[in-house]
Amino acid sequence: MLGCKSDNGRFKVAVLVLLVLCALICAGTFFSKLDGNISNKYNIAAAKKQYNNKSINILLLGIDEVQNINSKNNKTKNNDTIIVVKYDGIKQWVTATSVPTDMLLKGSVKYEKISSLYTENGEKSSKDAVEKLIEQPIDYVVKIDYAALKKLVDSIGGIQVDVDRDMKYDDNAKNIHISLKKGKNVQLDGEKTVQFFRWQKNNNGIGEKIDYDMRIVNQQKVLQAIISKCRAQKVLDKMPNIIDEMHKCISTDMPADKLMAYCLKVLDLKNTSVRFLTLNGTPIDYNDQFYLKYDEDGNSNIIAAMKGDAPIEVLDIKRADLKIKVLNGSRINGLAASVARKLKAKGYKQIEISNTKLTKETSIEVKDDKIKYIIATDSKIANVNNDLKNNKDYAGNDAVIILGQDYKASESK
Repeated sequence: MLGCKSDNGRFKVAVLVLLVLCALICAGTFFSKLDGNISNKYNIAAAKKQYNNKSINILLLGIDEVQNINSKNNKTKNNDTIIVVKYDGIKQWVTATSVPTDMLLKGSVKYEKISSLYTENGEKSSKDAVEKLIEQPIDYVVKIDYAALKKLVDSIGGIQVDVDRDMKYDDNAKNIHISLKKGKNVQLDGEKTVQFFRWQKNNNGIGEKIDYDMRIVNQQKVLQAIISKCRAQKVLDKMPNIIDEMHKCISTDMPADKLMAYCLKVLDLKNTSVRFLTLNGTPIDYNDQFYLKYDEDGNSNIIAAMKGDAPIEVLDIKRADLKIKVLNGSRINGLAASVARKLKAKGYKQIEISNTKLTKETSIEVKDDKIKYIIATDSKIANVNNDLKNNKDYAGNDAVIILGQDYKASESK
């Protein structure tokens, strides 16, 4: 079990926030009620101001400590969950970005999963690899083990979820046993919740492959159930005891005061200012093993938003939903079709091409500012304005690309 030696009361509150970050953000009533109980003991206002307008990246590592039954002293710590929490102090938003544990290391020629780094080389190795993926530094690392989830669920009296299928998995070497029956509103205690949360496949003689999609859905169900339960007053009344138990399962290099300050800042944000994301990858099978290859194009918006290069609203935009018109004003045959093909390769589905009058300068007109970053980045055209909303000739389009005589020269650079 991960041990956190600090007995600082503020730290205990903060680590609980981190563990159920998603739940606490969505359940705003939780801390609005709890706030009155802790404000008399801690100077919350001072904590919030201490790191005002400063941005930070926190790496959350879910650690699964497995006991090898063949050796009393042989314990393996597996990195089962990787999440980057980004708080932008200037723009006042948060992203919690999940990194699939089967993601290949960026830039590596080896078939090595990012989750294997912690087991083999420790925390710093995991941190370095994640920094390469998100193209920015990690400020602090928080490690949480499954015991924290188990303790939380037991402390709130269990949860109810829909189990969509029978789950049966046994690994005697690692002492992992999962046994759940399909059903509606199944009552789960802490141990059963951990089984439901970590299930990937069955191994009861039918040779199933890992069901990654269902695992994500199951984890979301657990989160939603915790949110619902934590809103109950009888749970709030037990919160001091819950916090005392929870902090024992968490370890971090982040100072307690700073941890508390940022957690409280996050809790002040509106739901619309918090986004939960997952880095995209292309599935690869190699030597009967499943991997995900990092998708540069698919993750460009996420990385840009995390770095502050793009507004967070770009994360709401789906390229396939955008209606794009490409007009050829260059008199170069096939140029509009060529640009359309490149955009389709990036995920755009609704593209119309046509000719227009001879135009010297290439430009893009967009319906609103949210589209500016995406269309400029994908088309590599810097001259973008939002005049489209006033142009009745192109009503119904989200963006109009006008290819001028200068386009070929700029494209060849």
